[in-house]
Amino acid sequence: MFEKYLERLNEALDPLKAKESEELQRMSSKYGKVERIPIMLGTFDDMSKERLPVFVDWPVYGYGEVYKYPEKMLLDELLPIYESAIIKDDRVNVIRANYGVGIIPSLFGLEVLQKGNELPWVKPLESIEEVKEIIKKGVPDFKKGLVDKVNSTQDFYKNILNKYPNLKSGIHVGLLDNQGPFNLAGIMLGDNLYIYLYSYKEIIKELLELLTDVYIEFSKVQKKIINEPLDIHYYFGCRLPSGVKISEDYGLAISPNMYKEFCIPYNEKVAKAFGGVTLLICEDLEKSRLEEIIEMKGLKAIIYWSRNFHKLEEAYEMAKSKRICIIWYGLIPDNKKSNFPTGLILKHQVGSFKEVEEIQGRE
Repeated sequence: MFEKYLERLNEALDPLKAKESEELQRMSSKYGKVERIPIMLGTFDDMSKERLPVFVDWPVYGYGEVYKYPEKMLLDELLPIYESAIIKDDRVNVIRANYGVGIIPSLFGLEVLQKGNELPWVKPLESIEEVKEIIKKGVPDFKKGLVDKVNSTQDFYKNILNKYPNLKSGIHVGLLDNQGPFNLAGIMLGDNLYIYLYSYKEIIKELLELLTDVYIEFSKVQKKIINEPLDIHYYFGCRLPSGVKISEDYGLAISPNMYKEFCIPYNEKVAKAFGGVTLLICEDLEKSRLEEIIEMKGLKAIIYWSRNFHKLEEAYEMAKSKRICIIWYGLIPDNKKSNFPTGLILKHQVGSFKEVEEIQGRE
């Protein structure tokens, strides 16, 4: 049964179309001249984690099964690629070892929790003394925690894809979910992070220095394992114009001044190591906050998840002079398309072939 779906995808996937989609994204991300803005369509929303009913013949599993069985994780990762092969959108074909946000925290000995069909989380540290102990120990062994599971899954992916010529040439194995320095601190400390920013400021800065170093070195090791270029990152159907992505959920909950102090310096250090960075933003931002983010050294792209089209207009107006690509979760109204000739990658959730045809007919 497992091989049946791989054979089906191998027949449906066109490696030439995959290369064309990647080139279209590459050109748009660097503000080159493109015939149209690349758009990805699919039943799954990466940010909200909502899945609409699947309209292609492919199995769907709960995450609890995906977490336990590499074969089911692979089929789950390949589902949007099969959808893309059928509807012929502009997705770049990417799969990853999808073990959640706790991979780097697990290197430090934190317990990873996975219940039911929920995505994995981490049991946070309970005291500042535990934080001091982690800092004292320094850079951990990169073979601890979830890493064996991650690496064996990545090897499994590569071995399977190598058996099918179109899958081997048309699909990338992308970097695991490495989060970002401040997000890692938030995952490891929970809500205590916000208290410690005031009561143990210097200790948190030491922790962020350590997490930044680990983020950089561990990501480099993983990139070598999966053969991902240092300055390119394949992520959620995109070819990002930077070596890594930083998720910024926790950082956007603190004040602008604290963000400048506790996030930007560490993000810029990451950017320097990977030829730039892409920032993942899952909320509407005030214009002033977005202006500060745009000024960050080494910022190459922003993944912006919002329901407010005005926020795209606002972000694009600021980003285009610096050639910062916007990956936007939504569509552009027909009467606005001339305002966005390049510099964008679009993603949109769809629930039927009919909706796909309507969107592609307007593009």
